[in-house]
Amino acid sequence: MLAVETLRTDLVDLKAVSVFDVVLLQYIAADQRLEALSCLRRSLRPDGRLVLVFRTSARIEGKLLPEYRKAYSNELIEQLEALNIPLPEAREAFRRRVEIYAEMRRAREGVHGCREEVEQLIEAAGFTIQDVLPLEASQSDPFRALAAKIPKQRFLMTAAPRS
Repeated sequence: MLAVETLRTDLVDLKAVSVFDVVLLQYIAADQRLEALSCLRRSLRPDGRLVLVFRTSARIEGKLLPEYRKAYSNELIEQLEALNIPLPEAREAFRRRVEIYAEMRRAREGVHGCREEVEQLIEAAGFTIQDVLPLEASQSDPFRALAAKIPKQRFLMTAAPRS
């Protein structure tokens, strides 16, 4: 059995030093990435690891924007209904909530145009990259059709704090 402890904090305020074995990370605001990653590096034990899932892609804008906005909420609701998962509120109220989330998610898309940008950020924060593996994403047919119009890749990276 593996004991897991979680900590909810603003990463740029993290004061822990050499206490964590593993840090799992997915989203950090653009203007705080280097500082937050540097704090995480200091928080890791010398033999600890950063595990990062990241995506490279183009921005969703222009002619694709209306298609994305429509597809995201419709597909999510249709998938939940197909799986007989009840919506947490009335369909239209839930659709509005999903549309807000979709816009926040879209804002994170296209932040990194290529893998090398992320690697440079991780190294600048004081990590040594150990491995970067491509990840396959499972998507519904309409999302797959939309994603095919946007160059996009997902990766799993492991990195160790540099001494």
